Amino acid sequence: MRQLEVLAAVIEHRSISAAGKALHLSQPAVTRYIRELETRLDVFLLDRTSRGVTPTSAGELLVRHARSISAEIRVAEEELKRLRDFDVGSVRIGMNLGVAYLVTEAMQRVLDTSPNISMNVVEGIQRELLPHLRDGEIDIVVSPLHELGGPGPELVEEVLTYNRTHVIARWDHPLAGRRKIPAQALLDYEWILPPRMSPVRAQIENAFDQVKVSPPRAGIETASSTIMRELLRSSDRLAVIGRSAIHGDYEVKLLRPLDTALTMPIRPVGFVVRAKQEASPPVARFIEVLREVGRSGQFAASER
Repeated sequence: MRQLEVLAAVIEHRSISAAGKALHLSQPAVTRYIRELETRLDVFLLDRTSRGVTPTSAGELLVRHARSISAEIRVAEEELKRLRDFDVGSVRIGMNLGVAYLVTEAMQRVLDTSPNISMNVVEGIQRELLPHLRDGEIDIVVSPLHELGGPGPELVEEVLTYNRTHVIARWDHPLAGRRKIPAQALLDYEWILPPRMSPVRAQIENAFDQVKVSPPRAGIETASSTIMRELLRSSDRLAVIGRSAIHGDYEVKLLRPLDTALTMPIRPVGFVVRAKQEASPPVARFIEVLREVGRSGQFAASER
């Protein structure tokens, strides 16, 4: 395991000397560990260039498996620790900001009964978070789920609830208060849209196609709901976001859904975990509470 740890550090830092500093090892010691591993496996693991060190395909493969092994060891350690102290351990969560409402509610419920469990949250979109989940760097990803194909054979997903999307605008937008706003009127304003080829972008374009109106052109493209919300608050721009994702902005009268003639999609929201790894007790507890929050209907698609 020490040799694998050294290899992972070299690949992460792209440098023998930087990896040595991180692991408190001398440069010759790091080199010796790598050579021993290459000799044992009869493959080259690193390419050394004037710009630094890069992994070979064999090196990338080995480190990926090493991370999975490390994740399994961490789970075993947490289970052993739980035998000594029932409510000690950690949950490493990858979260899309659009479902923060769901994650924070579940976190609070877990911590109310198990205050010694530590929660670590990383924000991002699903396609950025899934590689970290596969490598064992996080335990669970909570986000809108893939529309097609699923997350892949190494992972398994579960639907928790459904989130209705809406055309969102600032509270005192010129269109606010109007009923059944026609699609054509929405084109008078600049739009913030998800990146081209994303499932949500396709759903927005389809909603306009259904009423035989050309889809809006993107003044700004971003997958970040945080950036969308900031831009909406300070302009007359429009965007499509799940109603639950603007819950806080709605409560303080900053953002609101518009009543449009469009039929907007309902998106599944859920979590993704590794398929062949048993969850540690803290992670299992978090998943149990996530399911409770999803079943409660508090954030269901019927919100308007």
